Amino acid sequence: YPVAGAGDYGYADGPLEAARAQDLIGFARVGQDFFFSDGNHAIRRSSAVAGVLTTSGFVADSLEQRTRDGAGAQARLAQPRSLVRGTDGSLYWVDFTAHLVRKLTPGGEVVTLVGRADEPSEGNATGDFASAAVSWPAGLAFGPDGALYLSDYGNCAVRKLDLAQQQVIHLAGATDCACDHQDGALGEARFDSPRGIAYGQDASGQDVLYIGDVFNRLLKKIVLPDGPVTTVAGVPWVSARTDGPPGVGTFSYPGPIAADRAGNVWVAESGVIRHVSPSGVLSTPYQDLPLHVESVVLDGDALVVSGEGMIARMNALAPDPGSVELVFEGRYGWQDGVSLEAGGGDFESIVATPEAYYLADFLTGQIRQLWR
Repeated sequence: YPVAGAGDYGYADGPLEAARAQDLIGFARVGQDFFFSDGNHAIRRSSAVAGVLTTSGFVADSLEQRTRDGAGAQARLAQPRSLVRGTDGSLYWVDFTAHLVRKLTPGGEVVTLVGRADEPSEGNATGDFASAAVSWPAGLAFGPDGALYLSDYGNCAVRKLDLAQQQVIHLAGATDCACDHQDGALGEARFDSPRGIAYGQDASGQDVLYIGDVFNRLLKKIVLPDGPVTTVAGVPWVSARTDGPPGVGTFSYPGPIAADRAGNVWVAESGVIRHVSPSGVLSTPYQDLPLHVESVVLDGDALVVSGEGMIARMNALAPDPGSVELVFEGRYGWQDGVSLEAGGGDFESIVATPEAYYLADFLTGQIRQLWR
């Protein structure tokens, strides 16, 4: 049923075979339901009922990117992505192109928390939610304190959103849009276009945020709550793919990140998976995957990756190229059917459940289900 947002092109509610979506981006699971954001500027809901996946969304009048709050279909969204779920049952996301952080309450109300529609901030626009602003918000992650942490791509900063006090707090990075590289205390550290963000714990058991510092070619961590910021892996400004200990190993372009609570971090780079050990040794346990990896998640002791027409599962902590299990490799295009014979598009996101994999197919504008 309708939840929030608007849609037009490539948009229809109804049973799986009749439903349509456009450019599926973010994905989150809430109980038996799966919420995703799509190019119709909508948050949509897919419910599994009696083994049948049904999709519903929002009736709208145009593709115009809007930012109106409200109940369900009365709200308007602008390229929502980076969905995360709070302990209160709300869904949180960023409207990337509108420079907003928003939420959908359990009661179905869309509320803008932070930002000014279509007006990116420049610098340290912190303070209460009503007056703070962000610039090209890229990623969200909940920390152990219940706060929501944001990679503020346009400001080269990391922000903390205190949901209880409704305050935006500058955590680390520039306060004047000065993108650079520097480790150190929170007030001294610098990033260059931080995007990926994930919560984990390092080898000493500290709560940390891992940050993909894209144009510095680094993986960094912020020790919570008071810092410091340190480089975990990579060599500043060296774009290459080299294994080795800290100071030797390099990234070409650090992409999607997954982390555990023992200091292990996995970073996707195009067709390879890099692993950063608790001591910072960078290795490449899986190479020559058949396509650009769009998503990487931990599923128990396994790593599950997805991308253009492919889902693969492999050992996480005991890397073995022989463990790569091709869960799905479909022909380009769309066709349901038996696993390896079915068609596949661009699997932008993946959610692993005990029963099935649920996929956001960017190319075909569909939610796909693959029974395990």
